[in-house]
Amino acid sequence: MFSRFFKKDAPKTRRVVVKAGAQYVDPTFSLTVADVDEVLKRANLTRSDLQKLLYDDEIYGACERRISGVLGNPWRLEGDNTPWLYDAVSNIFEAALRIIMQAKWLGASVGELIWAADADGIMRVQSIAPRKIERFVQRDAGLMFKEQGGTEILTLPEKVLYNGVNVHKDNPYGDALLSRVYWAWFNKNYGEQFWSRYAERHASPLTVIKSAVNTANADDARQELAALAAAAAN
Repeated sequence: MFSRFFKKDAPKTRRVVVKAGAQYVDPTFSLTVADVDEVLKRANLTRSDLQKLLYDDEIYGACERRISGVLGNPWRLEGDNTPWLYDAVSNIFEAALRIIMQAKWLGASVGELIWAADADGIMRVQSIAPRKIERFVQRDAGLMFKEQGGTEILTLPEKVLYNGVNVHKDNPYGDALLSRVYWAWFNKNYGEQFWSRYAERHASPLTVIKSAVNTANADDARQELAALAAAAAN
């Protein structure tokens, strides 16, 4: 579905084998470019995996405050500021901004511009859908999209909203802010889990009472339990 909006580029691009742990794993394809982020390599993560850090209350709150701060600033269109253009931009402004800010969290982001005809039959952008950055790479010819078969095709500028932070040839997926806080999040998240398990096991262990009486008689068993309870209370 997505590939029909792209134009074919020259012959297939040679695949580069990635030995590091940051290779994107998908049932149908893998990356042709290695991710140079050292944190992701050591943690064996992809760029999309970093989004789970947004479930942390502090990280999510910090990111949302940044987005809210940008959304709260007034904006205007320079030049042609006709009502229809202002309305068209207003309809997708927040979605576009969130995809743009996602590049700050992940290093790069891609959104697919969904075009559709309005009531007057004019083609306009109706929505923006986020796409996985692992399926795209910046080349000299432009932004390339990798098909499931392994070929790379050149994207059309009017079809994608691409953003990157410090993206260049040696760093094709940019600098991810969330990778800088990954180990702090890891220690906080898993450290609390390990401590909770330790406290449950050792700080407040379950009480185990052993009895020397081995009987199938219910009355004898109740008497023995009562005696053990009285002994434990004392």
